[in-house]
Amino acid sequence: MLELSYLFNYYLTFFYVIFALFLSLVLLTLSVVLRYTQISFPDVEMSSSYECGFLPFDKSRTKIEVKFFMIALLFIIFDLEIIFIYPWALCLSLFSGMQFFFMLIFLTVLVFSFMYEWYENALNF
Repeated sequence: MLELSYLFNYYLTFFYVIFALFLSLVLLTLSVVLRYTQISFPDVEMSSSYECGFLPFDKSRTKIEVKFFMIALLFIIFDLEIIFIYPWALCLSLFSGMQFFFMLIFLTVLVFSFMYEWYENALNF
């Protein structure tokens, strides 16, 4: 009886993998087909002014400056800090001194990295 449940779990995993591959192929095929069969009709609403009043004067595929990517990367790095600190702070009473010491090392590295970014004016554009 125990072997039957393991076999059932393997069948479910196999079915999930086959379904994921099938769905991926269908979506990939649809994206390729729709890309080459798109029909573009200029619409009055599409060429009118935006809600803010600006007229659409440029293509939407313009280059984005690097400073926006830098801010996003810095945000992700320091946002991950919160992901590590929050559960640690919730379980602080369960930890010994060694875990507290390792988190202090982690926070020290983050503080020094933030000070380095501030020194290099990475946040000022």
